[in-house]
Amino acid sequence: MGLTIVGTLPTFLPTTAHHRAVSGREAIVAWWLGLGGVVAIASGLWAPPELVGLGNLLVSAAAVMVLGGILVRLWRKGAGRLPFVQVSAGVTWLALWAAVDGIEILQTGSSPVFGGWAGAAVVAGVGQVLAGSLASIVPVLLGPPLGPAESILTRRRWVPLVLVNLGGLALVAGWEVVAVGAVGSWMVDLLARVAGLFRQNSLPDD
Repeated sequence: MGLTIVGTLPTFLPTTAHHRAVSGREAIVAWWLGLGGVVAIASGLWAPPELVGLGNLLVSAAAVMVLGGILVRLWRKGAGRLPFVQVSAGVTWLALWAAVDGIEILQTGSSPVFGGWAGAAVVAGVGQVLAGSLASIVPVLLGPPLGPAESILTRRRWVPLVLVNLGGLALVAGWEVVAVGAVGSWMVDLLARVAGLFRQNSLPDD
């Protein structure tokens, strides 16, 4: 799943910034890093677990390299668009999780089945990638006019960004109550946006 997300970034992330696909030489290096990471992780089935940790670090480096190349080129254009920021933040969480997990495996030979970092990766990582993807794709699927639909999904953009990333930080820190409150509020906000989108789409044409 991580490689799928990273592999589509040069095309999809620029789309959320209303820009053509971008990539540079770093994408080629990232491809080999990612491939090496997958081989190392898979070899952990019969080889020492430290190879899994090394694989995690390689995949994390691949994600950071691809994302960094895109942000350097498009940050000024995409920073004001909620889908662009959400997908970027989500991939950052996934890369951090892979790096932290990799370091822990290298140090101890094992990692927790589902710890705070894994929860943060699911909520603030995958969750933000999905939310940003929906905010970019759904208005296109609904067809013109795109403006009202995009406005409903992206207005007050600081609210979902603060809530979901606060939830991720709380999961890492072990603050269960804060995490539940922040993530729950983020889900309510997301559902409210989707409901508003359906209401807007059900209104009769003038």
